[in-house]
Amino acid sequence: MEKHNHLLPKMQAFRTQKKSAKLDFWIGFGIALLGTAVSILLELDVAENLYTLSRNHESWELDEIILLIFWLGIGAIIYSIRRVQDIKSLNNTIAMQAYYDPITHLPNRIMAFEYLSHTLLKASNQNSKLAVMFIDLDNFKVINDTHGHATGDKLILSVSKTINTLLHSKDLLCRIGGDEFLCILDLSQKKDHLNDVLNDIINSQKMPITVSEKRLMVNYSVGVALYPDHGHIASHLVQAADTAMYHVKSSGKGGFQLYTEELGQALRFRREIEEYLRQANFDQELYLVFQPQIDLHRQRIQAYEVLVRWHHSGQDISPNDFISIAEDMGIIRHIDRWVLKKAIEQTQSWLPDDTRLSVNISAVEFNQHDLIPYIKKTLDEYQFSAKKLELEITETALISDFKTVYTKLKELNDLGITIAIDDFGVGHSSLARLKDLPFHKLKIDRSFITEIQSDEKQKSIVKAIVGLAYYLELDTIVEGVESQQQVEILQALGCYVFQGHHFSKPLKSNEALLFSPSKFKNIILKDMPKSRNVIELTKTKRLH
Repeated sequence: MEKHNHLLPKMQAFRTQKKSAKLDFWIGFGIALLGTAVSILLELDVAENLYTLSRNHESWELDEIILLIFWLGIGAIIYSIRRVQDIKSLNNTIAMQAYYDPITHLPNRIMAFEYLSHTLLKASNQNSKLAVMFIDLDNFKVINDTHGHATGDKLILSVSKTINTLLHSKDLLCRIGGDEFLCILDLSQKKDHLNDVLNDIINSQKMPITVSEKRLMVNYSVGVALYPDHGHIASHLVQAADTAMYHVKSSGKGGFQLYTEELGQALRFRREIEEYLRQANFDQELYLVFQPQIDLHRQRIQAYEVLVRWHHSGQDISPNDFISIAEDMGIIRHIDRWVLKKAIEQTQSWLPDDTRLSVNISAVEFNQHDLIPYIKKTLDEYQFSAKKLELEITETALISDFKTVYTKLKELNDLGITIAIDDFGVGHSSLARLKDLPFHKLKIDRSFITEIQSDEKQKSIVKAIVGLAYYLELDTIVEGVESQQQVEILQALGCYVFQGHHFSKPLKSNEALLFSPSKFKNIILKDMPKSRNVIELTKTKRLH
């Protein structure tokens, strides 16, 4: 902490305190001058009069009284000096606590912004450049939850020391949040200083950090903003660096990104969506559409997947634009429950008994302790059979505590609800977990079939998933099917349930009621050639 003591006089509070002290001095000095001037003008001989008074009244012992007053005055002066020193020391202690992080002893957010403002003013006068780096630890929450907060604090201290060793004496590293650091780099001395620091920080990720006898791997997402290119005031530069950092986190983590105007526009759009979501009236703005899932083998509709749409202030906002943001904000759980209730309400009168209603459940909602009671309550309220309900759950929802996930899936399974793993193959779950969890269906993600006509690797992936599903005794469905050629290739690979615009776009409730798969009667499941592998041959027998 002592390393940065020279920064304190530059802080606004210290400048204000210094001005106040100067003002107090000049007021006292002015009073003294005024008293002296009055004495001279009125010809007041104070000392002579006191002497005469003491001589005329020797019996009063005025000498001793005056001497006592003199010593009391000396004592008061000494006391005042000591108290001023104590107050100064206390002010310094308070200031250190206000301006420094207690764990790393680095300047905190307040000092970071004040120092950056002061440095920008200096850079403006000298026509020099500087960089602001926003550094975020990618997996700090996991480490905190796994190893405890004490280990987390030690890791933060170790990281701060590591980064500080990569900086020059004129650079400043600040801790501005739990796992967030702000670094202010002076670019006036060395042209490649920024690139050198960024490369050193990224390369440091390759080495584990030992904390409390634990070897921990830490990744950094770093956003960079430059003065004067990306802003002229502290708040704008920090926001720009934060925006660039967020882009790194959302696109893979463990790297760095220089701010661009495109990123700024994306952030402003995100902030707009966040504000719209906070103000949204679900009943007036959200609506549902239903996309059929076609079983070509049985020539029937197996299920309708419920998809939510949002019409806000005269414009349709794409689910790709608001679903992920709603998940980050936690609002998705309220949307999920609204969708479940409205979907059951809208389909209870026309959904056939042999057709399921497939509803997406986010990872946020799946991890809510009252999810199952809410589902039971909704089913009872509308007298909707649990056997007609299917829940699509992403792999991400399955990576939390295994026992809790297993218990929740088993309880849903015991109710008669079908469980499908959505976007299979693009999440984070392990095969070891999947084999032990009670669910019924794998939904093959559209990313595995986009180029399946020409990409042999995509064919191999789909073939492997179908084989895996067979051995786990699971059904499969392919989403995002857009062409007849895809259908024929997927049929040959053992798939027979499809969803996509080739069969039907998402339909409103009244349109879904009238939809019939009869127009696909010419698209039949082809016989498997005798040269097919044993998995596909057995699968064919199983289907028939």
